[in-house]
Amino acid sequence: SPGRFVFILFTQLYPRRLEPKAYPFDSIKKMYYFSDNHNVATVTDDGVVTAAGGGTTTVYAMDLNGMLYKNIEVSVKGTEPTATPKRSGSGGSSSKSTPAPTDSPAPTETPTSTETPTSAPTPTPSDENDDWFVDVPQNAWYYEPIKATFDKKLMVGVDDTHFEPETDVTRGMFTTTLYRLENEPENSAEYTFTDVEQNAYYAKAVAWASTNGIVSGYSDDEFAPNDTITREQMAAMIYRYAQYKGEGFTGDWMFLLDYADSQDVSEYAYEAMCWNTMNGIISGMDDNTLSPKTNSTRAQIAVVLTKLNEILEDL
Repeated sequence: SPGRFVFILFTQLYPRRLEPKAYPFDSIKKMYYFSDNHNVATVTDDGVVTAAGGGTTTVYAMDLNGMLYKNIEVSVKGTEPTATPKRSGSGGSSSKSTPAPTDSPAPTETPTSTETPTSAPTPTPSDENDDWFVDVPQNAWYYEPIKATFDKKLMVGVDDTHFEPETDVTRGMFTTTLYRLENEPENSAEYTFTDVEQNAYYAKAVAWASTNGIVSGYSDDEFAPNDTITREQMAAMIYRYAQYKGEGFTGDWMFLLDYADSQDVSEYAYEAMCWNTMNGIISGMDDNTLSPKTNSTRAQIAVVLTKLNEILEDL
């Protein structure tokens, strides 16, 4: 069914390549690869592993949705490296899928100044010697999506050393990420939401998004920017943004969502959820549910934004 596939990892000795196989293929066919220890072996974007020094490392292959990854242990004969890359966290594990949203700690208080939330360190995680978030280890399933959204300046840290991947995202936060994805266009239109302070960091994003029909409030006066965003609210915002970009369904498109809880998707979000799942932007949970009313974490938002950005770049 749309957005779901079986992921199998094959290895060969000659050449030293990891071959990802996905059935059925997703629309992007994009995989991420990374090595746990670059001093032992490196891996290219297309899965070619090259020995760098003596020792053992773990090489990972992950699908773009961040829903599945596989890993193998690679041993290289030779002198043990004298230093290992600077990284946080512990060693990896075997196959793992994106966890369903859980009751995460409430997000830190939303800034009320005109500045955006504190940005992460200037260096990007592309260099293994750079500073990086202590709560985003390189062997985590969400490392690559967070790295991608950080490098594109779509998401920043809650402070210089923490990203808080398991913290729930608010409506104001997610609207801001879409605004950044659109390169923060100027917008002089006003909005009627009385609960969006003019000097709030998300104010310009909400004004742009509401003017262009990307977001709507609970009423003409209430946007509820500090409410956590549900998966179906996120799907609706993404779909409206895609329509703003000239995408979306046209003509006879209707199909049934093949998930155990598809009946729980609200009417306003059903078309949006169909488009998102068809394009692999939002995927079902391990139990074949969409969980439309559950909250979305910062790590899950990073995965969604990465896939959405890939699709828009291919237009």
